[in-house]
Amino acid sequence: MERQVDFSTVAAFSVIDQQRHGYIDFESLRKFLSKFKKDLKKTDINSILRRIDQDADGKITFREFSAGITPEYPGVASNSENNKIDFNQEKKKEIRR
Repeated sequence: MERQVDFSTVAAFSVIDQQRHGYIDFESLRKFLSKFKKDLKKTDINSILRRIDQDADGKITFREFSAGITPEYPGVASNSENNKIDFNQEKKKEIRR
């Protein structure tokens, strides 16, 4: 999803955070998933929250959301400063080969 040309992390977060609280909580995630006929059990929604909520406060901030949906690629170094993958470094390696 994130690798699509028109994908925006900010837009995706905003769609889920309809109340504009600045975070995603259980209820906003439940409402979002139910719009797409994804009626999950409470335990499933709590599992998603726990997986992405890094500070365990029951709320997913934009930073946590962004880090949570960014795919990890084995063998590709990530920039620990902002958890973004440095694709330029990988492209440089390909060019050198």
